[in-house]
Amino acid sequence: MLRFIYSFIWYLLLPFVFVKLMLRSRLAPSYRKRWYERLGFYSTKIDQKIIWIHAVSLGEVIAITPVIKKLISHESSSILITTMTPTGSDQVGKTFGDQVQHVYLPYDFPGAIKRFLRWCKPNILIIVETELWPNLLHYTHHKNTPILLVNARLSAKSAAGYARVNIMTQKIFSNVDHISAQTIQDAERFFALGFANEKLSVLGNIKYDLTIPSEVIDAAKKLRDEIGQRPIWLAASTHDGEDEIMLTVFEKLRMKFPDLLLVLVPRHPERFQSVFDLCSEKFITVRRSHQQNLESSTAIFLGDTLGELLIFYALSDITFVGGSFVPTGGHNVIEPASLGKPIITGPHLFNFANVSEQLIKADAMQVVENAEALFETMSQLLADSTLRVEMGEKAKQVAGENRGAVDRVYILIQDMLKNSGLHSE
Repeated sequence: MLRFIYSFIWYLLLPFVFVKLMLRSRLAPSYRKRWYERLGFYSTKIDQKIIWIHAVSLGEVIAITPVIKKLISHESSSILITTMTPTGSDQVGKTFGDQVQHVYLPYDFPGAIKRFLRWCKPNILIIVETELWPNLLHYTHHKNTPILLVNARLSAKSAAGYARVNIMTQKIFSNVDHISAQTIQDAERFFALGFANEKLSVLGNIKYDLTIPSEVIDAAKKLRDEIGQRPIWLAASTHDGEDEIMLTVFEKLRMKFPDLLLVLVPRHPERFQSVFDLCSEKFITVRRSHQQNLESSTAIFLGDTLGELLIFYALSDITFVGGSFVPTGGHNVIEPASLGKPIITGPHLFNFANVSEQLIKADAMQVVENAEALFETMSQLLADSTLRVEMGEKAKQVAGENRGAVDRVYILIQDMLKNSGLHSE
């Protein structure tokens, strides 16, 4: 009955969902495309055994990429990757080309999910992190398709939300065959919500197994040669409300460190233009997408491209990771840690609580509560190159000590493929 009510609400809200897509498409035109896929209609045909991997957006696609590459190398089955966002879709195309098939996952109402499953007939579903859509899980399980959650995380806040609808939560979990949690704390929260302990494993966080491509280092070196020896502060993955804080702090810092360059990378492409306009009100700002030369007078370098955040991390001397001054829960701090960069964040870190705790404990990351504290911390780090190097080395050590989850997750997937009769011997 609960799933029926949920589905009925989905049908009622569907027109508004497409209105929202249209509104978002004014700033990000990709949201206007391929709506038929979001309703479960596809123009291609699938005639092979399918390993279906769902990675909701850009971050999840990047995280699961090493595992997918192993599957491509060792499994004969075709791989289908579904995403929900254009940035995730673009990353799939950029990374894999025609090595995999890719479509948008349809919205979670019965008709669309049933059409999707009739179209692709998956032999296994691998969900990256914690995308728990009731109809998706129900109808996939009804087709006797094994369902595996990998790199699963469950914050205390999310667990409390699921606990409030515990009857529906337990029904959702009954459709899942196995959960590979990032940490013991994540596993304990899944167990407390009713997921069977024998179907839980703790295999670590695959985001630690980040491989930095040589072309990233080369691109960062090229930019550094162009910029010269100016100190570089990267504010990465910022959200609305955070850019203003960065600019306020930057203006004060420039009074003490006049050569400081701010590399500002908004989280969402639809905000690129508005952030550029905001920066240009007070500072000479150059956009990465315009491929302009960075003159000595340039104050802000706006990272308004997709897929280049690692380059900006490699380029920087100090990093601030956004989504942490607003209650978004923070973003991936493993990337700057893997590149040996000192890290600063705001206080909202529930999406990366365990990782953040390790980095803070190792004195590799500093958490600041407000703009004033950010200014003080930045001033200290800009004035002390030894401290910057020490923090970066400690961050890199934390990242290195936690590697290995990709191999463990791949072995788990192999076992499930073998049990489903899909594994290539």
